[in-house]
Formats: sequence, C-alpha cells, structure tokens
Amino acid sequence: MSLPTIFPFYMTTAERDRNKRDPVFSPTANFPPFQLVRAHLGANAVSSAALVDLNGNETDILAYFSPLPTVYQLTSYDYIQYTGYALGSALPSGAYSLKIGDGTNTWYSEWIQIGSITDYIKLTFTSSVEIGTAGYAPYYGQNFSQYAYLKGWIRHGSHENELMVTGFNGEDVIEEAIAKQRYVLRIYCTEAIHRALITLPTHTTVTILDTYGKTYTAKNIEVSQPVWTPKIGRIDITFTDLNEILVYRINNDSWS
Repeated sequence: MSLPTIFPFYMTTAERDRNKRDPVFSPTANFPPFQLVRAHLGANAVSSAALVDLNGNETDILAYFSPLPTVYQLTSYDYIQYTGYALGSALPSGAYSLKIGDGTNTWYSEWIQIGSITDYIKLTFTSSVEIGTAGYAPYYGQNFSQYAYLKGWIRHGSHENELMVTGFNGEDVIEEAIAKQRYVLRIYCTEAIHRALITLPTHTTVTILDTYGKTYTAKNIEVSQPVWTPKIGRIDITFTDLNEILVYRINNDSWS
C-alpha cells in the first residue's frame, strides 16, 4: 500500500506511472526520507535496491545504503524506514525511480529528479504523536521526519490582530493585543506531494527554509484546494511564523 508521504512507494509500476508528471526532487547525496509498509512479516530487511531510469534500465545501489533502512515491527504491520542519511556514493543526476525489495515484497517509488536543489524551498515536518491508522499513515514512533524540496515562493498574506479589552472607570482598557503576520507559500506539485501536504495541519512541527536562508516555524497552517493543469497542480499553504507572533500584555515585564 502507498503511504501519504512526500516520497511514496507503490506495489506496482502501473500505480507508480498512473500520474507520471513532474517528479519529487532529490539531491545527489541522499534520497528524501521514506517509509515502506507491509503486512507483518518479521525482521526481513531490505535485500535489493536499484535505480530504474526512464527506459527501464536498472542500476544496483544496495551497497549505497549503509546502514540498511531500519525495520520496525508493529502488531499487524512492519515499517521499513530510511531517514535521509547520506548514502555511501553520490547518486547520478537525472530522472529515476527507486526499486526496493525485501525478498517477499517489491516497492517502486514515485519518480524523482536527482540533481541540484539550490533554488528550492525546503519544507520539513514531523509529529510527536501518531496521526492516523497503522498501515495507512506514516509511523512517527521512531523519530521519522519528512522533508521536500519544492518549487515556489513565499509572500506576505493577510494579517491577524486579536484584542482582549476590559472596562475600567468607564474606559476600554486593552489588556492583551496579539499581532500575527500570515505568510503564503505557493508551490507547484504532483498529486502524490499534494496528498502528503494536506496532512500538514496534523503535524506538531513544521519548518520552512526559503531560498534566501530564512527559516519559518509554521503554525496555524491551512492548505488550499489545488488548482490542476494537465501536468501539475498549484496550492497555497498559509501559516504564521511562531517567531513573529507579537504579544502586548498590560504590565508586561521588560526583557531580560
């Protein structure tokens, strides 16, 4: 089965190629983090790994994984987890699918474009609690964190002001005022990435690194409905930055 993650895997090439459009982006040093899920099988580890090009040619890269992805055994399902650590050798640039086997099952990844990620926005997210049903959602119990390199831009969106006012001697007194700038991250993505990003509001930690080196700690996240073209979709992710929520409280202490 395919998990709703940034770098999903499928059990058949037909599933993988059903929506073959713009791929997931990856640097040459490592793959994006991924998880594979299977019906409970035991400790069977990854026994094969190959890069498959657009012509179907396979290159064995099992030796690139050191250590091998880790197997976590749950009651009804096993998760095989790769956290995005550096591989033993650099990946070749180009478009590929990652084919992985455990001796019983074979998985085929979403197509990835391997190369420079200099001009891409990096979005990272994780959760301190499980967010769905075992076997159908990513498993966060072993420090799994996802990230994606995305085409897009970040701009100021709307703003929010909250006031807490009380009456005192016939006058309104502002006891607390909160100012929040909402940002808009507009990105262009595949259906697979969209499927993963709609889960962002359910995650406890979301950070965004823009192309200028600024990091946002995203809160109050909303994901728009997609606008699809024949090849790719556009979505807006709006959020506030935890570091830019300004609060005034009456008799507030001075900074130390």
